[in-house]
Formats: sequence, structure tokens, C-alpha cells
Amino acid sequence: MSGSISAAARVLACRFVAKRFAATTPQVVQLEVLGMHCSACSTAVEASLGELPGVLHSSISLILRKANVRIDPSLVTHVRVADAGGHTGLRRCYSVKQ
Repeated sequence: MSGSISAAARVLACRFVAKRFAATTPQVVQLEVLGMHCSACSTAVEASLGELPGVLHSSISLILRKANVRIDPSLVTHVRVADAGGHTGLRRCYSVKQ
């Protein structure tokens, strides 16, 4: 039958899609942001994170001094995210959760 796909071809196609999806599954990077004292600090960190391509969402907690950043790892690395607020003069430590 022309136009029909064999079962083996469908399995290979599903494996390809699954691999491709796994490579671009978003990751959450948790940053400990030390040195924030006011809302302007948290706004500056959020702005610098938002400028990075591959940052899907970020939330900053001034009280906890933490940032949770959802990224597309195919576009940006967790190291780049951690360095994003460098111009703010704040120190950052990071961990990655998948």
C-alpha cells in the first residue's frame, strides 16, 4: 500500500521525537542571589535574566534571596544564567533541578 508507514518506521519516528523532546525539556535553575537588599536589586536581577535567549520564566524572591529560572537548555546553559546578573554586582551560587 503506497502512503502507509510500516510499524517499524513508526517506532523509529517515535524514538526520534522522544529523543528530540528530551533534549529540549525545560530545566529549572535555582540561584542563591546574595547581596540583594531592596526591590531594585531583585528587579535588576530579573531584568538581566530576562534578556537571555532561552530563559522561559524567572521568579525572584528578595526575602529568600533566591531566583528560580526555567530555561531551554538547548539555547542557554545554567552557567550563563548564573553569570547573567554579573553587572548587578551580586554574587550568585546555582544548582540545577530537572
